[in-house]
Amino acid sequence: AAGAALLGCFQVTGVRPERLESLALGLEQTNEEIEKALRNAWLDYEQPADICAATAAELAAGRVVGWFQGRMEAGPRALGQRSILADPRSIANRDRVNAVIKFREYWRPFCPSMTVEAAGRYFTKYTAAPFMVLSFPANDRMKKDAPAVVHVDGTSRVQLVKPDVLPKYHKLLTEFEKLTGVPVLLNTSFNVKGEPIVCTIHDALRTFWATGMEVLVAGDFLIRKPKVGHV
Repeated sequence: AAGAALLGCFQVTGVRPERLESLALGLEQTNEEIEKALRNAWLDYEQPADICAATAAELAAGRVVGWFQGRMEAGPRALGQRSILADPRSIANRDRVNAVIKFREYWRPFCPSMTVEAAGRYFTKYTAAPFMVLSFPANDRMKKDAPAVVHVDGTSRVQLVKPDVLPKYHKLLTEFEKLTGVPVLLNTSFNVKGEPIVCTIHDALRTFWATGMEVLVAGDFLIRKPKVGHV
């Protein structure tokens, strides 16, 4: 219905709708609200000087991270607001996320988020893809650098992240590239099989403690499970 209305508007007036750049349209919780929830749960947490650099170090060390930031995204994909993230350089990480975090079949694929600047490095043919709904053939460098996010048919359903649209998420990808040379992360929705994506910090904490995630990053705060040491 909305599409028909927009088409009708264009046919009558010649006015095109503005390009949709972000689906961050849902609930947002402040650092104050997040910290209150962490304190109420008697959790040990840190507030690193650079949360993106600290998170990138955790990911580069092979840890699976729950990433809870900003406004919850609308639509069918996690886009860096309510995401579970992992290092895509290891196929073992894909299998571990399926087995002990998502609790789903081992063959289910995962998708990459990457900086928009890196698209030409990993795809010969591609177009604008901010919402992780388009697949492109991955080139040999992509298959080598990030095998965990290349499907068996040789494609990747990618999210290209722009610095002006998702600055914090883009910075995380950039910090990960500084450590690994790869500006790509395995990104899947922050939920387990059969449940909706998390919305609030309380949802995130419940899912974090009920799964095999080692680290939760919520706002500017970082929480590790008790047996997870510092990198």
